[in-house]
Amino acid sequence: GEVRSSWKKRFFKLTETEIQWFRNEAATYAIGITQLAKCFHVQSYKSLLDKPQLGKGKREPDNVFIVKHKNRTFVLEAMDTSSCYEWISMIGQLLLERAGELEEA
Repeated sequence: GEVRSSWKKRFFKLTETEIQWFRNEAATYAIGITQLAKCFHVQSYKSLLDKPQLGKGKREPDNVFIVKHKNRTFVLEAMDTSSCYEWISMIGQLLLERAGELEEA
């Protein structure tokens, strides 16, 4: 399976249409953006059947989740388990809303 060999600390912001990431908490310029319209799945790492290896460094699997995008899979680690499930819930809700909008169109 796939191995995450390089983990970098990033700070994320979720909007209604995208996930943005920044080098640090004080940064105002996003170094990366992915459109939620191109994302189709969010899930906790622990619930995955085919888990990517988390690689070097101490990772807490309870705090890790994935966001599947049409071109790649993001593997993210939240600060704690509660935050992890909050991220999963918020992203999942936005993906459901987006799916509902597409069905209505």
